[in-house]
Amino acid sequence: MMRTQVPLSLLVFSLLVFQLPPVAHASGGAEWLLRLSQALAATSFHGDLIYSEGDQWQSLMISQSLVDGQPRRQTEFLTGEPRQQLRQGSTLLCLHNGPHRAGLMPDVFKGFEQLTESRLDLILDSYRLVVVDSPQRIAGRSAVQVNLMPDTSDRFAYHLWLDQDTGLLLGSDLLDTSGRLLQRFRFARLEIGADTPISPSETELHGHQIAVVGADDVVTYPESGWWPSFVPSGYEPVRYARSADSSDVWHERVLFSDGLASFTLFVDEVPDAGLPDLSQRWNATAAVVRHVTDGDRHYRITLVGELPPAVVADIAASVRPDDHIAHR
Repeated sequence: MMRTQVPLSLLVFSLLVFQLPPVAHASGGAEWLLRLSQALAATSFHGDLIYSEGDQWQSLMISQSLVDGQPRRQTEFLTGEPRQQLRQGSTLLCLHNGPHRAGLMPDVFKGFEQLTESRLDLILDSYRLVVVDSPQRIAGRSAVQVNLMPDTSDRFAYHLWLDQDTGLLLGSDLLDTSGRLLQRFRFARLEIGADTPISPSETELHGHQIAVVGADDVVTYPESGWWPSFVPSGYEPVRYARSADSSDVWHERVLFSDGLASFTLFVDEVPDAGLPDLSQRWNATAAVVRHVTDGDRHYRITLVGELPPAVVADIAASVRPDDHIAHR
């Protein structure tokens, strides 16, 4: 008699997410999101988790400790090429070999650390929060499920599992507009209150820093020469940067967020507008590249975001020179 082999990763995942038939209700979702953000800012923990994006699976080890009252977190990727992340405040140090590329070092807590009350108002304008009334367990801990269902088809849905005692995020699913799973993570083992020293492991990996958006970062009408005439409702600019290289060629960057998801507009002056336009998708992330001419100058317009590809394309197509900043 032949026996069917069940993949170990599928078996482990099935055990981690076992849950009884849910009953949903709308009360308490906002309070749970605030607890989530507070837990990420004030809780020490150490654990192992499983992360999937498309058909790619990864295992990670995450440790967080409080240093002078501020969280310091280290993520070590245990599958694939060696790489690590260290985060403290608005600084993210990435350690890996070779160039940085999309999807190399996913941040499972991205977006959830900035859930201040003001940003929560943005979320409530764009998502319907539903608390699922069903006993659930993840990594041996009782969990509360909170679903964020978008009011429109221009953004994705989130299913979150929060630790019932602390509010810490134990797992999440990101779903596209048709309900297809794009990203998933679950803790498999977790020690809350564990005070683990945070420092890079012995490694020959090379590091570079990335500035991340802080909870209080706000940008109002930045002095950008380019702007999208179409932005989905609820998204606001939260970071702007403009720089020139040694050849006096300008580069601009504007980050927009709805309090949870985000997209970034890059505008770069280039010597030739005859380059091909591009579009690409990496599971939850979509990117569009356009080349335009304004007078005798040529520009590359790049838009990258965690949005449906058609929405990313519409935003990118609407970007144009803007001399009327005050009218935005």
